[in-house]
Amino acid sequence: MLCNRLRMAGARIETDYGARSLKSQMKRSDKLGCRFTLILGERELQEKKALLRDMQGSAQQPIELDDAERTLLNILGR
Repeated sequence: MLCNRLRMAGARIETDYGARSLKSQMKRSDKLGCRFTLILGERELQEKKALLRDMQGSAQQPIELDDAERTLLNILGR
């Protein structure tokens, strides 16, 4: 699982599997002080891409799921 591999590499990861709205989940991410949030829903799974949201600048960029671990570790400086 991606979350576990990122944790093993030293990244702090929080997951939310609740049935809350995206807006609610973004508020929680902001409250937790997350620098980045990875958005992965049904549409993203179908497209084999996730959205990486920069919580400070609110910019989003697509991340290929096949290369997500390496991309995220590079962004996080790990």
